[in-house]
Amino acid sequence: MKNKKKGLQGSVTIEGACVMAIVLLAISVMLHEAGRIHDETKGAMILHEAAEKIRHERYMDIEAVRAGGEENMGLRMSFPSYRLSLKRRLGRIQGEGKGGNWTKKIECREFRPERFLRQITLIESLGDEDGDKLPSGDET
Repeated sequence: MKNKKKGLQGSVTIEGACVMAIVLLAISVMLHEAGRIHDETKGAMILHEAAEKIRHERYMDIEAVRAGGEENMGLRMSFPSYRLSLKRRLGRIQGEGKGGNWTKKIECREFRPERFLRQITLIESLGDEDGDKLPSGDET
């Protein structure tokens, strides 16, 4: 009777080790990309929020909003640092967020409610001139 050893051959063990190395590498790449996407999304949202605060509050301190935005970034997963810059120039708000090699810019006009009300009044008066009003007997 021959003495047979029980177990797997060496080639199966080596193939399994190679497959596990590839799987672990793929998982680490996915985690890194998820962290990058998280930081980019959060950075863009903070930039947009800061620009909207400055846009709607005329007398708000830009430096305080900028510092609050940078502080609000909190835990970063892939950015080594996050910088936010805001400027108010010629009735426009310009903002820029930077983190690592990622950059996002935003530009918007200052909010002016009086301009909006004038535009609505103009639209209503144009509608009156075109005869869009219902005749006095036809009320629906």
